[in-house]
Formats: sequence, C-alpha cells, structure tokens
Amino acid sequence: MFQMGGADWDAWQSHLLEAVVRSQRQDGCKQGSWDPQGNPLGRVGATALLTLCFEAYQRFDHIVAAR
Repeated sequence: MFQMGGADWDAWQSHLLEAVVRSQRQDGCKQGSWDPQGNPLGRVGATALLTLCFEAYQRFDHIVAAR
C-alpha cells in the first residue's frame, strides 16, 4: 500500500499510527516500548515488530511515479 499511495494508503496509515502510537508505553523504564500482549517473543520482540511497521517511511522510496 505504501508503494501505491492514494486513499487506501492514507486510510491504512492513519489507523496504523493511531493504534501503534497509542499503545506505546509512556512511563518509567518501559517508555518507548510496547507490551507483548500475547506475543511469545516478549517485550523485545513486540517492540521490534512494531518498530518495523515504521520502516516503510524511512527506508523505501516510492517506485510508482504517480500517487
């Protein structure tokens, strides 16, 4: 969706940002991480996976010229 852009990407991005940013810990030594919420990899694994959600913004260029 990132590559295609448009309305579908805008909708996905707004929901992703709302859910991920809202669930990030803001307190104490766990600040900046995410709770595992059933993830068998624990806090570190949950944080790594949710951090990868933001990789599209920083790592990849758009390959489709028209958005």
